[in-house]
Amino acid sequence: MNTQIVHQVDAKTLIQAVDWNAQCERLIYATQDKNELCITMLDSASWTMIHSLTIRTDDKLSSIALNDSAELVLVTWLNKAAVYTISGVLVGERIIRTRGIQGGFAPGEAGWLAIAAPSGCVDWSMWDYRAGTWVDLELERRDHYGRGAAIHPSGMLVGACWNAYEAGFLLHKLPPVKNRLYYYDVTPACSEDQIEADGASFAARGDRFAFMTYDFHGGKTHHLCVYDLFAQGQPLLHLDIYGELQEKRGQTMFIGSDAYLVLIRDGLDIIQLSGAYEQLRLQNNRPDAVAGHTSRSELAVVNGTALVIIGLDGSTPTLSPAALQQASRENAERFMTKNADTLKMAGNGLMIRIVEADDESPEVYAEHSTQWAKYSLETQKMKSGWVDPYVQHEIDEWFAANQEEELKKWELQKSSEDQAVFNPDDISIETDEPYRANGSKEGKVVVLIIASIIVYIIYRSMKG
Repeated sequence: MNTQIVHQVDAKTLIQAVDWNAQCERLIYATQDKNELCITMLDSASWTMIHSLTIRTDDKLSSIALNDSAELVLVTWLNKAAVYTISGVLVGERIIRTRGIQGGFAPGEAGWLAIAAPSGCVDWSMWDYRAGTWVDLELERRDHYGRGAAIHPSGMLVGACWNAYEAGFLLHKLPPVKNRLYYYDVTPACSEDQIEADGASFAARGDRFAFMTYDFHGGKTHHLCVYDLFAQGQPLLHLDIYGELQEKRGQTMFIGSDAYLVLIRDGLDIIQLSGAYEQLRLQNNRPDAVAGHTSRSELAVVNGTALVIIGLDGSTPTLSPAALQQASRENAERFMTKNADTLKMAGNGLMIRIVEADDESPEVYAEHSTQWAKYSLETQKMKSGWVDPYVQHEIDEWFAANQEEELKKWELQKSSEDQAVFNPDDISIETDEPYRANGSKEGKVVVLIIASIIVYIIYRSMKG
């Protein structure tokens, strides 16, 4: 396997992110200087600069992405995302209430985000940046963890790693149905015996996927796994890899019409998948950013202020980006048709429970993926937290169906507790009053009434 430098850019400041869209033959990279983020666009056929976009911000950048028409740029920071025209006009912006990991455009210009979920997991978000609406979606993780996710090149599926006492990969159908994703529970399923998985990616044809597995509790041996979309019982490639994992997780990437697989972890490796198997280490340290050309055997590698385009000697004929995308749609449709009867709802969905509040009025605690809110059971008013309009609609439906019954239960429980506190029979006070002939204890009754009043006054003062 031979390599050559095709082009090199030396920026004045550190390059923080890069994206390469083969559909429009444009590469963009981002640099930050104080409170200005500069995004530069290059023609990846001639390597000439076409545009330069400046955004005033000092937020920490997560990722950048260019759409297929080279007209829009999606920028993801830790706590927000925005879409700009290449001339700098803001098209849409949204807050990310957890943490933005990565963002991009699906075919058809829809925006997507991979967002942080509890316990170090990842969830998915679909974003209509023109309308200003979005929906955060829970990915299936087998009631345990899910560290990585990737969108299928067709835009019709999203794949997600899951891990517990073993690890695997599940495919979800897009778009969501009523604010919920559904996943394909295929048999035999993709499964590995190590307990962590991440770094997922799809081949440009959409017929294969790759991810990394490793033992979270120690050891330096990890696995690179490549699976066939239509036969997930056994991996096509199960490669032992060695080295220290850094704070950032591993990443995989198909390039060159799927002839090569890029592996990013403690260094940068290229694995030849077509023809004779071969592995080449390009550098021993982890690069700052990497992007690949899905059609050509070329790779953009960022180290500090340098952006280097590396070319590989392709061993198979190169397919056009349009042909690859068409193949991905055909493969997605074939997979979805073949496995339609295996669809299951992903995640735990909306979880609601009644909790006691300090003011004696019960609260409704609602949780959906990364979103949560507390409501008054009596007034339905939100007291704290936040949920998007889709989740709020589900909560409104819950109130309509359950509020009256839950209020009756609470009133009944409160009445039972009050009776338990103020039951005179539970109070024993001795007096010298003799029994009457009819068996009553008039003197004792008076004392009991007075005692009950005193206890009640003390109870109310303590509660107040």
